[in-house]
Amino acid sequence: MLGVKPQVVINWIREGRAHPSADDALGRHRFTADDIAALRASLGTRRRRTTMGEKRAGPLGGPGPDAPTEER
Repeated sequence: MLGVKPQVVINWIREGRAHPSADDALGRHRFTADDIAALRASLGTRRRRTTMGEKRAGPLGGPGPDAPTEER
């Protein structure tokens, strides 16, 4: 639902960034829809990673590190 691997969610729980509503009989963490919405909202405050197809801007809005260079 969040587009991350399960280990990332486990790390967030250990770091105190994610708070499951309950644990089931097998010890698995259970999140409600409200838990997921709150977690998704908190993720929106962080910098988003770019995918390979996206261009990244440089520090001042110019070409980023992936921009092609001209050879002379």
